Amino acid sequence: MNNIADITNYVMFEMGQPTHAFDLNLLHGNRIIVRRPRSGEQITTLDGFARELSGEMLVIADADRPVAVAGVMGGADTEINEQTRDVLIESAYFNPASIRHTARALGMDTEASYRFARGADFEAQVRAADRVAQMVAEIAGGRVLKGAIDVYPTRINRDSVPVRESRIERLTGLKVTIERAAEILRKLEFEVELNGNEKNLRAFAPSFRVDIAREEDLVEEVARHVGYDLVDTKLPAWSGAGRYLTGDKQRRNVRRTLTAMGFDEGYSFSFVNGERDKLFRQDDRPVATLSNPIDINQSEMRSSLITGLLDAVQHNFNQGTRDVKLFEIGRVFEAVSSDERPVERELLGITMTGSVIPEDWRGTEQLEFYDLKGAVEVVLSTLNISGFTIDRARVEYLHPGQSAVLARDGEEIARFGRLHPRVASLYKFRQPVFVGELEFEKLLALPADRVRYRALARFPAVSRDVSALVPDTVMWGDIEKATRDLGISEIVSVRVFDMYKSKECLRAFTRSLSE
Repeated sequence: MNNIADITNYVMFEMGQPTHAFDLNLLHGNRIIVRRPRSGEQITTLDGFARELSGEMLVIADADRPVAVAGVMGGADTEINEQTRDVLIESAYFNPASIRHTARALGMDTEASYRFARGADFEAQVRAADRVAQMVAEIAGGRVLKGAIDVYPTRINRDSVPVRESRIERLTGLKVTIERAAEILRKLEFEVELNGNEKNLRAFAPSFRVDIAREEDLVEEVARHVGYDLVDTKLPAWSGAGRYLTGDKQRRNVRRTLTAMGFDEGYSFSFVNGERDKLFRQDDRPVATLSNPIDINQSEMRSSLITGLLDAVQHNFNQGTRDVKLFEIGRVFEAVSSDERPVERELLGITMTGSVIPEDWRGTEQLEFYDLKGAVEVVLSTLNISGFTIDRARVEYLHPGQSAVLARDGEEIARFGRLHPRVASLYKFRQPVFVGELEFEKLLALPADRVRYRALARFPAVSRDVSALVPDTVMWGDIEKATRDLGISEIVSVRVFDMYKSKECLRAFTRSLSE
């Protein structure tokens, strides 16, 4: 850094107008012009990186080459150095959309581009250059040449903005006369044309107020100076009628149910790391990628909610929280083609890990697969949907033997289970983590079971214990279905109350899983 560069930075923060200082003797032809890059042109910017330029960008060039990316950063070939004797000060106004496009395409977010992209004062260029020259003369011992070259090819003229006295009262509840509004705006350097008979005015915003574009902006200025503390806290009258979007009631019920079970709702980014998201991607579905990602490490649209939920679990572990129960209702994305919008699906993601009852004096029983299975079943019960079949899951990111898939009419609706040790090691998890994902959009589309009234039983309930010897390959769901298929009306419910396995059976079962 040097004092000339420090001065340009100081003036940028002081006046909001970025400027740039060139070493005049390093400029070919001792001049600068503003133009579009030619085919194949490059520039090495002040940060030392070579940048490829495209025809949609704007550069400041000397007689032969680009010497700055306009509104973003100067070039290394003409920067101020210890041998600099003659300085050319450049101060310009650039189209905000052009600077936004250039900064995004080059992945450069600088102090200058931040200001230009949001709109700078289009009348401050000469003032800023004069201020830089003044400080160079005072601090760096420079001698300022008389005059300035000011090129203003297309003059910017802003339209006036109307304000009505009735509109001020309508939006703020404040009774402000149009004369009082005009007085406030004039003190803020607005040019005002008052029409007192019709109780309205037209105001021309000063060049540095790029945020003024419509009547509501001026109403805000008036209210701000009259005093927000005088605005009544009563809500304005509303004559419209609200309506629910499809599935809103069911979403709300599911949120309430899971929250009552001790879950917290998570909100994760739709932009994800592709390598992590690929771990939980179903099949080989095409991925929706971003052309200009804000973060190069988040360049894809998520195809699973589990990616964000596990990032949240990892963050909690890093902060010392070992008991985590989270859910998220959100959309995932699947690419169709390069010129079409991605297909969106709404899912429900669940994750849990740690103790069943955190910090309980009675013990530290840990969550297991059946706790997650119970949470999934509670969601289905909340939606009042039945008729599902459950089977062992064969999912790469889930632990075999501790995972399952839920289906209805042959279509998979949910997959859930313990995270596979291979995946858990990538996150450096040292305790079991359970995850699940439900096709929430499909669940909302399913018809809910009809609720029927049934009178209480006239006689006390009777329970019976039935013991059976069955292979490990037989699922409990098959036993329950076979029992219900008997059609015995007196059987109200069937459940597992105990299970016994010898040591030999356990060893054989473990061997079958490893194979």
